[in-house]
Amino acid sequence: MVTFDKPATLVALSNLVSQERSQILPSSVKTAHVAHYSLPAFDSGQLPEVCAPASIKSGKFLFSGEAVLFSKLNLVTPRVWNVIVDPRMEALASTEFLVLKSRGEVTAAEIWAICSQASFTENLLEKSTGTSNSPWLQPVEAFDVGCSVGQDTRCARNVGVG
Repeated sequence: MVTFDKPATLVALSNLVSQERSQILPSSVKTAHVAHYSLPAFDSGQLPEVCAPASIKSGKFLFSGEAVLFSKLNLVTPRVWNVIVDPRMEALASTEFLVLKSRGEVTAAEIWAICSQASFTENLLEKSTGTSNSPWLQPVEAFDVGCSVGQDTRCARNVGVG
């Protein structure tokens, strides 16, 4: 937990989060249902689709516990999802998301707050590839952003922290 009695400190986002990269084929999951975190599910109310694993055709990230899902596609329309996984069900995230897990200094809610700020998105837009209408992010670039942690939690713009 971040303490607010200390002055704010600028740190790289990579010091606060790790990226979950464990991919599986949903057909290998042996449960009747999974929680599928996808862009359509986000856009339809930010609830995962509960479905049979066999209905999901491509590889997904397997994750558990608390996480922040950050869409690396079309950064002009930010999609940041603060997720607490139901432990009774396997959680699968589309590979269009970066699955961010706290390293322990901040909570998932604080990671969500950082990633939801306009300054964070603006900084990433400067580093993105693709077209101006549909920019997308290389995963490693998301961690090259400086964040202020302490009295407030926010993203510093144009800071070369890495």
